[in-house]
Amino acid sequence: MPRRPALPLVPLALAAGVFAGTAARAEDTPEDEASSAEHYSLRAELGPELDTNAHRTEVLKGETMSRPLVSSPLARAVVAASLSDVVGDGHFVAMSATLAAKVFGKAEARDEDVGIAESTLLWRAPLGDRASLALAGAYYEAFQREAAPPVYSYDRRDFRSLTPTLRLAGAVADHAELGVGGGYRLFVFKPDRSFDFQAPTATLDLRWARETADGAADWEAAFHAAYERRAFDGRPFVEPTSCSHQTCPPVSGDGTRLDHFVTGYGQQFEFNQMQIHDVRLMAKLPDGTTVELRKEFVREIRTSKPDVLLTFDPNVPYRFHPDHRVVGRVALDAAWPSARDRLTFPKAGPPHETAEAWCFGGLQPTLEVDVGDVLSKKIEARLAHSSQTRSPASLMRRWRATARLEKFHQVNLR
Repeated sequence: MPRRPALPLVPLALAAGVFAGTAARAEDTPEDEASSAEHYSLRAELGPELDTNAHRTEVLKGETMSRPLVSSPLARAVVAASLSDVVGDGHFVAMSATLAAKVFGKAEARDEDVGIAESTLLWRAPLGDRASLALAGAYYEAFQREAAPPVYSYDRRDFRSLTPTLRLAGAVADHAELGVGGGYRLFVFKPDRSFDFQAPTATLDLRWARETADGAADWEAAFHAAYERRAFDGRPFVEPTSCSHQTCPPVSGDGTRLDHFVTGYGQQFEFNQMQIHDVRLMAKLPDGTTVELRKEFVREIRTSKPDVLLTFDPNVPYRFHPDHRVVGRVALDAAWPSARDRLTFPKAGPPHETAEAWCFGGLQPTLEVDVGDVLSKKIEARLAHSSQTRSPASLMRRWRATARLEKFHQVNLR
């Protein structure tokens, strides 16, 4: 059957929307950036890889391989963009788009060249203080280069999937959330349309977290179950070694194939408790990126002996609060190499080596920490900064929807 052309119009349109949001956002002032709930990101990757089994050939002892083993270098490229915002009274919207490709170097592996287009949309509305309703859609399509025979269709990665979903979630107890969802999946397998299917879907998930007495995250458990009723376009078949699904005689009660696809998993996360043992206010610090300021930071690092240093990311280009930039830069310089070097500020205490730094407020986070279980405490602490809070009610609405994740750029200091 001829292959139907398919263009990644949905992800391209979403990417254009994200870029437009990025351009508009560039005109905001630093004060607007601090108070806005809009978040966007743009990521691009390009790099080489080596695939030692490009055709995913199954190797069985004593059996003849269906295709020869081919090892080939390849180039991988990814461009991804995302945008999220809070609109109205706590309504959260998000969209993302991704384009990716792998191109193999060896001619024998060129039929494994593949491109990927993916996009998602999400709208979530609050239902009171303890529940929410989310409508989402996900589009995914793979485009694989034509292959010369003999290549079995089920070895191909050339397909299209579209899945709209609706999910209702609500708190069922303290620190516990139950979610139920449903949707419909449309799947097109372009090399062999007898594998196309439509499938109503259902999901059930439960998340439970426990806090310590001081509000820190102690541990979290999650359980998830999903069901898909896949009705294929092709007829039922039994596939012995002597025939394929295209040549085998039909089984009794010939009709379309129907599969019941059930998945489930459970997982538990344990957290190391992070406790504050001491708070010190450093008064009368010298101004600027001076040796005196770095000396004071070194003294505090050697006294408190931290495992992790949390500070501002100083590498934000152009517009950034000058005090924040100075604190981040000098704190990093103090942790490495000054605090660990016994010849630097020898009267500031014995050397100490800090394992790593987590820099916040930057543009290239590499670490995300879910603080949803203590979000109320985070909001309460932020509202204490009253001189920088024009509308506490507005801030609370935005942060309940968007402030669940803390993002850092993780720096190895060893």
